Amino acid sequence: MSKAPKPEIPSRAAAAAGHARWRSRLHVWLEGDLALMDPAERQAVVNWQEVQTRAALDALFVLLLGLAAAKVGLALAGVWPVQRPLAVHAGALAVACAALWLSRRSRNLTTEAASALVYVAAVMTVISTPGVRWADEGVVSLGGAWLLPPIGIPLLARLGSALTLAALCVLGVTAYLVLSPPDPVASWAVALYLAIGIGAGLLLRRLRSDMTIRYRRMVEEATRQSRMDPLTGLHNRRGWQVHASDVLRRCYEMRTPVALVFLDLDHFKQLNDTHGHVVGDRVLGLVGRVLEARIADGVAARLGGEEFACVLPGAGAPQALAFTRHVRGDLAQGSPAVSFSGGLVVARRGDSLADLMTAADNAMYRAKDGGRDRVVVTDRSGGD
Repeated sequence: MSKAPKPEIPSRAAAAAGHARWRSRLHVWLEGDLALMDPAERQAVVNWQEVQTRAALDALFVLLLGLAAAKVGLALAGVWPVQRPLAVHAGALAVACAALWLSRRSRNLTTEAASALVYVAAVMTVISTPGVRWADEGVVSLGGAWLLPPIGIPLLARLGSALTLAALCVLGVTAYLVLSPPDPVASWAVALYLAIGIGAGLLLRRLRSDMTIRYRRMVEEATRQSRMDPLTGLHNRRGWQVHASDVLRRCYEMRTPVALVFLDLDHFKQLNDTHGHVVGDRVLGLVGRVLEARIADGVAARLGGEEFACVLPGAGAPQALAFTRHVRGDLAQGSPAVSFSGGLVVARRGDSLADLMTAADNAMYRAKDGGRDRVVVTDRSGGD
């Protein structure tokens, strides 16, 4: 007879929960707002930051390469005295150029990182203090060389890459202090400077990431506002062009039917003159809410004045007509009740948005000429 499992010890559960909270807090401290985003959005932000990082690193690497080339040129001219042979400086400069070229051409992350490390080592060989041998360098001066790589921590979009760079710096300083033990004061000075550099680098990386996220959100919100009609909550003409074109493209790729409807409110100017613009605005808002509620997966927009447009994915002429009947019924219940004249066109694969809008617009004017409060269909589903 099997024994019942022992209940989990509360102290262990509490300890595990405490560890989880600390890990969560540490993650938030390291990643900032990025840690609070959903995985898909976080990946998009990281990818965007990586593109910007590569551009910034390219500019920094080119600048350092220019400084290294200037030093080699001055050394060859005899202006800048160096202890090491000029061939070493020239060779290191050539290696740095090759590593930078390979890093830019590579599409493999491992090769790119290795090339960057070789580049940094070669450039540091060129720009290290002239006239002094490595053996004669002071521990603070040599240890200070490891304070340069943490400068790149704020530029690294991925936390793993930033922590790897910090760990390499710690290992380098530790190895040097173990192999060439200096006096305790100098050792503590190098360790302190490195800790400050890594801590400040991680903090700046988080702040940079937070600024990037807030900037992207501001841009996205400004873009969204520029594509929305504030009165109806629907897309304006600019938003319509973007989103309707996207819906058409998806429908063409999936070979599903798609219809476009133009709606123009009947006698809207007379309604404004009779009831006032406040009531007219309220009617426009009602139309926006009705279309938004009925549109499902499609796109609705106010193109201007009392003109509206809808693109209905998956809809042929019968489904699109049913949509207009529902909209007409909803608007008839408003106060004041309004009607509309509509034009409907069912797309053929390959029709542009402009072609469909022209066809729907012409059908809408035929509806107006025919007495208003009706929808005229131009069916283009007869072939590709």
